[in-house]
Amino acid sequence: MNTLSIALSLSRARLKSSKNAGFLDAMMLLAFTVSSWLTITTFAGVWMFIQRQDTVGVDLSLIYDVDPEVFEGIGAIYVGLSVLALSLLIFPLLSLGIAATQLGANGRSHRLASIRLIGMTAGQVTLMTIFETLVLSTIGYFLGVILYFISIPFWQKLSFQSLRVLPTEMMLPWWGFVGIFFLISVLAMLASIFGLRKVSISPLGVAKREAAASVKIWRVVILVIGFGVIVFATSRFSPLDASTTQYLSMAIVILAFFGGTSLAGPFFIQTLARPLTRTGRTAQLIAARRIIDNPKTTWRNVAAVSLMALMVSFVVFNVSFSFEGRPNKTREQQIQLLTQQVMLEDIIQGTIIAFGIALIISCISTLIHQASDVIDRKDETQALVHLGMPLGTLTKARLIQVIAPMLLMLVIATGLGISPGLLNGVRPPAHNIALMSALLGIGLLASILSVVFTAPIQNALVKTHHRRND
Repeated sequence: MNTLSIALSLSRARLKSSKNAGFLDAMMLLAFTVSSWLTITTFAGVWMFIQRQDTVGVDLSLIYDVDPEVFEGIGAIYVGLSVLALSLLIFPLLSLGIAATQLGANGRSHRLASIRLIGMTAGQVTLMTIFETLVLSTIGYFLGVILYFISIPFWQKLSFQSLRVLPTEMMLPWWGFVGIFFLISVLAMLASIFGLRKVSISPLGVAKREAAASVKIWRVVILVIGFGVIVFATSRFSPLDASTTQYLSMAIVILAFFGGTSLAGPFFIQTLARPLTRTGRTAQLIAARRIIDNPKTTWRNVAAVSLMALMVSFVVFNVSFSFEGRPNKTREQQIQLLTQQVMLEDIIQGTIIAFGIALIISCISTLIHQASDVIDRKDETQALVHLGMPLGTLTKARLIQVIAPMLLMLVIATGLGISPGLLNGVRPPAHNIALMSALLGIGLLASILSVVFTAPIQNALVKTHHRRND
């Protein structure tokens, strides 16, 4: 039996298992499935606007009984806006699948150590890990494709550009499916290899994880640079006037801004936790020490909701740029008003869809990471309980460990999102701010509920007084 067949057999056995490994693999499968489904759907939306680009102007002129020149170029505007929406969502979408490869890191290191003990080389262990990840990501991808096909009929209930969405318009070409599969597989494989770099497994089957290094301030410097660039870019960007190159440039700037926020997040969390250690409260001290021990892991627990807050606040406080700075000539004013009439409803509808996708990602990601964190800390939890610590104290520590960083990052992410608009004089209507507040509240509630839902898992782990076989 070769390495790949062993890896396939182990993956199949763990998925059927009712133990921790099987649970975490099922969670990985769920993450890859949802990530694939929503990624394909988002790209399909962009593809729909690309197909309509050359004909939508004529269709709208017939609907509104005006000269076709009134809507000249509106197709390219919609393509650009869809690319911007993709740039806002692609980071959270792909990060859900990437983060899934880090689930159950401690349990995986013990299992790999056992495999190494029976005689496998380090190269074989690496190959097995990559293969297992690719198997799960592939299964998740095809499950995501099934969900995508199931969801296509529901898009017929919506209209964009005053035209009903047709199922054929939401159908990606074959190379689109192949490209997304390749992208997800490569990112999952790279994340798996990166995770193995943090684990040293000796030929005697001893697994040793590298201690997480302190997060440095250079991450914040990158964020500051990205923030300055996006303030500059938004002040000079108008979707009604932008060219394809400008849309692509803006999308890259947004991606860099989101990436900078993700880089700086662990530093902000680490900084928050240090003063929390100066306390006599046991739960707070445990939470603070856990955060400082590995701020990157803590960031992964709150990243989805934080990135959703960044996206929501950025859109709410910057969408007004779409309709500013137009010429004052009578005919151009008429064209502008009619174009706005068509686009306003679509922008509101598209924003709600994007927010819904971000909320789904946030809820699933938070729940999965909380469950993984509970299982990873199994030995620590058992040791503390055996020393006499009440389970209630550990539950409080988990709440502090999640809620304190979450509140901090919600404030920082929201502040980063609204600042470009405020600096450029944008004042969004009250109902937009109310929508933003509601979504942030739901994200925070989802984080609290994820801790509550994982409490039974923690209680079950405490009752296990011996190590089960892998």
